[in-house]
Amino acid sequence: MRWIEQHTYSNRIRKLHPAYKAGLAFLVLIVCLLTTNYFISFICFVGIFALTVIWARIPITVFLKLILSEGSFLFIAILGVAVSVTFHPSIGAYRVGNLWLNITAASVNLALVIFFRALGSAAALNFLILTTPVSDLIYLARKVHVPEFLMDIVIIMYRFIFVLYDSLERMVLAQQIRLGFSNFKSSWRSIANIAAQLFIEALQRSRRLNLALQGRGWDGTLKVLNPRFEHPLLFRLLWGMLVK
Repeated sequence: MRWIEQHTYSNRIRKLHPAYKAGLAFLVLIVCLLTTNYFISFICFVGIFALTVIWARIPITVFLKLILSEGSFLFIAILGVAVSVTFHPSIGAYRVGNLWLNITAASVNLALVIFFRALGSAAALNFLILTTPVSDLIYLARKVHVPEFLMDIVIIMYRFIFVLYDSLERMVLAQQIRLGFSNFKSSWRSIANIAAQLFIEALQRSRRLNLALQGRGWDGTLKVLNPRFEHPLLFRLLWGMLVK
């Protein structure tokens, strides 16, 4: 997750107001979810890919690394849609041992629609993730009046992900130094010890965080500074025409 976080703060459109990026991402997401034509979903994917790489200057390898990891899980999932498995023979089915595999044009077309629909949606969300820090998304959520307690939970959970990940890395390194993963039995014992210690550390850190917030006069909401964002020139021109 660190390399994703790095690009969210170093991309070219980092200072662009998050409403534009979120609006674009959700517009593409809605189009992909509503369309039944996989060609339209593919066009959305290509467009988002071009915006991410050319406009935001995110490296191609970074975007492909994300989308391929998601696409691999998706490909496995749609196999169940394209291929039906039965124990009885049918017209056009292929026999594999005691099973019969049936592939039809309708099932393949449905699998393609689902695949490109999900791929376009994932690309839209990846664009938002790679170009917009969580702090900007929280700022946008507060502007649209998302409940404060939900935003506080998101901030704390997001922070704890990195804190616990650092702790996990240190625990794994300690077990490796002690040859805790030298064989199958010791590996399972090391994993159990790491899980137990990580749970205890998470509980202790949460208690210390609660005490720290109370000591600083926490009134139920986490206050942060409002960042300054840039607005596209086209938007400023249209706004000036409307004002006049």
